[in-house]
Amino acid sequence: MKRLGVSRTYRKNAEDMYSLLEPLQEIAMANAKRLLTQQKKTNVPPSQMNPATTVHMLVEELISYLDA
Repeated sequence: MKRLGVSRTYRKNAEDMYSLLEPLQEIAMANAKRLLTQQKKTNVPPSQMNPATTVHMLVEELISYLDA
């Protein structure tokens, strides 16, 4: 099991996973943005960037619906 930046160990299918990770969301999104910015300098498409992700863009979009 992986150790999370929280007070317990990761369990697959934990019912409270979102509430457990939600406090780390801003940090994760900032890291993803920073990494994507660095990787974009290589002119490699996001699908081939390693490591990199664009999932933070989806999360931002979903959050905008919660705030509306």
